[in-house]
Amino acid sequence: MPCTPPFGVKALSSNPRTSTKSSQKSVDVAVEFDRVTLRPRARLVADADGVLVER
Repeated sequence: MPCTPPFGVKALSSNPRTSTKSSQKSVDVAVEFDRVTLRPRARLVADADGVLVER
C-alpha cells in the first residue's frame, strides 16, 4: 500500500526543469517563487484547494 506524504505538492508540469549548479551555498535566506517570498522558518500549508504562506 503506498504511503501518503504528510505535505502537499503543487507542480506546474509533470517534468522538473534542469537546475543550474553554482558553488555558492546559502542557509536561512529568503527565497522567492512567482512573487511570493518564503522567509526562513515561515509556514507553508497546502491542500487540494491551494497553498497558504505565512507572512
